[in-house]
Amino acid sequence: MTNDVNLSGGVAIFGGTGFVGRHLIKSMSSKRNMLIKVFTRNKGMVSNYSKRNIKYIYGNLDSFDDINNFVVGQKVVINLAYIDGDHEANLAFVSKLINACIVAGVERVLHCSTAVVAGRVEGNVVDEKTICNPITEYEKTKLCIEDKITSIAIGKVELIIIRPTAVFGDGGMNLVKNVNSILHDSYLKNMMYIMINKYRKMHFVHINKVVQAILYLSFIEKNISKETFIISSDYEVCNNYFNVVECLTKSLGVRQYPKLFLPFSEKIVKLILTLIGRSQINPCQVYSSQKIIQYGFKYSSNFIQEINEFALMSKK
Repeated sequence: MTNDVNLSGGVAIFGGTGFVGRHLIKSMSSKRNMLIKVFTRNKGMVSNYSKRNIKYIYGNLDSFDDINNFVVGQKVVINLAYIDGDHEANLAFVSKLINACIVAGVERVLHCSTAVVAGRVEGNVVDEKTICNPITEYEKTKLCIEDKITSIAIGKVELIIIRPTAVFGDGGMNLVKNVNSILHDSYLKNMMYIMINKYRKMHFVHINKVVQAILYLSFIEKNISKETFIISSDYEVCNNYFNVVECLTKSLGVRQYPKLFLPFSEKIVKLILTLIGRSQINPCQVYSSQKIIQYGFKYSSNFIQEINEFALMSKK
């Protein structure tokens, strides 16, 4: 993969100790000419994890002074942080973050949101122009965060928002349930799931693609302020329930399943997803990542191979 980006200048990361953050820092750690600062609420990480060009700095997300001191002198700030189950705390944090970046003269802020802010919408394709209709509290909070930072940043600091779909990879929870189901549930139970779900879109995207997209958008040499980008692999032919299960069974070395589906399975799936309170109930709906491709982003990897590698890693 070749993406034309300038990796010079300092970068400050919030949420760097989470799943996406750990992979991002690992990818950036080889860039010896770049100082990477990581905000942490764990004092032990300051001395135990800091390296040559990676510096962990202790602070509190509710302290404007801590946030401001952290972002001073940085060219790019990447926010991956999210406070579980606390709507107001999230809004308070991002307000302090964006205002601190403005005061400190930060050039660019990249905020990681989620594709599911779209909520329950009509049509088979969701893109950045789709009008969001969030249903769950998580979706509503994530969209409110986007609205809050956009309203503060406009005209004052360059802001980019990314919306990844279901990110999987080493240390992540997406796809783990599928692996455990194949390994531990009965053959008949898994067969019933297949008969119902058929080719339902799964929205998996590998962590490497998300990390590369973050790096590309953080350091691209053009102003793309106020732009939002969906990061997905939904147009991969095999990114559906049956093909993902088929790939996992082969990699895990367990009994495979026949292509045996219930008639009208799409309607059955839609009804089930509605009854259990899911927002995304259309089994054929995809999240389009065509926009970031149009902006020059390139990612060349084999989706099936990424699934295989995750399955093999899960066996260890």
